[in-house]
Amino acid sequence: DTISKKMSSAFSKNESRVMKIAMDNHELNEQEEEDEDEDAAIDTEAEVEVGMTRNEAISKILNTFDVEYAGDRTGQVDYASIRSGGKIIYESRGTELPGTTQELVDTLPIINRIMSKTLNLRFYGHGPEAALSVTHPRDALGQCWAFVVPLLSKDGENNNDTCGVESGSNGRSCGSNSGGDIATLTVKLAKPLRVESVVIEHPPKELTPHFDTAIRDFRVIGYDDINSRFATAYDLGSFTYDIDGLQSLQEFKMQQVDDDGTDLPKMEYIVLAIDRNWGSEISCLYRFRVHGAVE
Repeated sequence: DTISKKMSSAFSKNESRVMKIAMDNHELNEQEEEDEDEDAAIDTEAEVEVGMTRNEAISKILNTFDVEYAGDRTGQVDYASIRSGGKIIYESRGTELPGTTQELVDTLPIINRIMSKTLNLRFYGHGPEAALSVTHPRDALGQCWAFVVPLLSKDGENNNDTCGVESGSNGRSCGSNSGGDIATLTVKLAKPLRVESVVIEHPPKELTPHFDTAIRDFRVIGYDDINSRFATAYDLGSFTYDIDGLQSLQEFKMQQVDDDGTDLPKMEYIVLAIDRNWGSEISCLYRFRVHGAVE
């Protein structure tokens, strides 16, 4: 169709830049892994301080592990992570719940897909699972989900109001993601929960020359029961990821009540709706986390 042709044409003109972004990140990760291996013994010894008993040393190491790995750098459980039981929804479900946007390689001409997925001669970034997976080693740049930047009209706005607020509705209605006007990451959470915040992560500008691939404007939509006849979607907020912010790991607080002051229910699914990035031909999402209360 017309959109696919435009995407293929745009990619052909910028293939060298797309591959450079992917390979630069890949090489930085490999270097970080080497550095992590060299420093592993030093890091372990630093945990065991002089004067500690054996039990105190073991307890400190285990506590550090719990916070940094189980808490995944935030000290909170991430209910979107694959390790915790989160699951990516690839296909849209009717007209209510959109599926996840295709990864970059799946939007390319068939020859590029063969060279990447079959022959391993090209690398165009990772699939959406990367955005829900723990970075290892923990100090590495990270693996990004690469996808085509949302298509914007000449005035810089989206062409339709997918996931827009419906008149007379407490929530939002999301259409299928077939038009390409926004990019979406749809996740079934590990457990239904009252969503309190989400976290977006991108490498600091000082560590990557491709900071313009970071997502910029986005919205979060929650669904309480997708199995009902009409899934109810709730607007949890609109936000901007700031590439000039003090922290590259940025937390965004979710709306807790609807327009009439009623507490929002527990959410079973979360949709990250990405309206635009910071100017690149492609977008990269390194990590998306969801925090909240199960009880």
